[in-house]
Amino acid sequence: MIKIFEKIGTRKYAEGTAALEFILEGTDNPTAAMAFAESNTPMTHDGKSRQPLLLDEIWADTVNQDGAWTVSVKYGTAPPLSASAFGGSFEFDTSGGTQHLTQSIQTMGRYKKYDPIDRDAPDFKGAIGVTDSGVEGVDVVTGGFKFSVTMSVPMERVTPAYVEKLRALTSFVNNAPFSIVLNGSNFTFAEGELLFHGAKASLARSAKKADFTFSFEAEENVTNLTVGEITGIAKKGWEYLWVRYQDAIDAGAVVKRPMAVYVEKVYYGGNFGDLIP
Repeated sequence: MIKIFEKIGTRKYAEGTAALEFILEGTDNPTAAMAFAESNTPMTHDGKSRQPLLLDEIWADTVNQDGAWTVSVKYGTAPPLSASAFGGSFEFDTSGGTQHLTQSIQTMGRYKKYDPIDRDAPDFKGAIGVTDSGVEGVDVVTGGFKFSVTMSVPMERVTPAYVEKLRALTSFVNNAPFSIVLNGSNFTFAEGELLFHGAKASLARSAKKADFTFSFEAEENVTNLTVGEITGIAKKGWEYLWVRYQDAIDAGAVVKRPMAVYVEKVYYGGNFGDLIP
């Protein structure tokens, strides 16, 4: 059985980088050792992305298919996806989508029917479409930033391992800052802002290059959000925020007000450095 554990006292740090060492035991096969190490070492450390692993054989018993390896793992900022280096092109679309909101940015007015006691209209603290049974909300148009990068990749770089990495990263968000460079322009996205929708490719049998199109969508990280009377909320771009409401009394009426806000992780994070052919 293959197992892996970190060597104590071997962590190293330098500006922008970190290095960890592990011992892997239970196989003499470097392919099996590498596959196990890639699946069982952290993708990120100290806010940095994992770089390609390095295996060093300690000993091997080919008769019993046993052995031990030193696994060196470096972490750093992922290199940019340089579309220009592969004769790339860039297309984008800022057309908005729709989003269902249960809270407004601000209540601009409250109006009431005649009340002999002269009570104000109930204050729902920004909740939209409040009924006796819940908060209905409203669909609104939101901004967006969808874009694609097309590159001509030399066929020798289009390996099954590379295609598998593209498949594995589809529907993942970036687990570290990531940049895309085109004609000297650098588009940089903070951790959690970039969602990878996948890649398309055209592979001709006799061609020397393959045309790859990478599709992304960006959503900005936000901090210091306020929902009702709840403040200091932070949400990364592709996390999901929802609100729990409770009954309260205001101006003699039962109202729905935010009692808690939850921010949920709904996408896994991945090393977008693996997108680079």
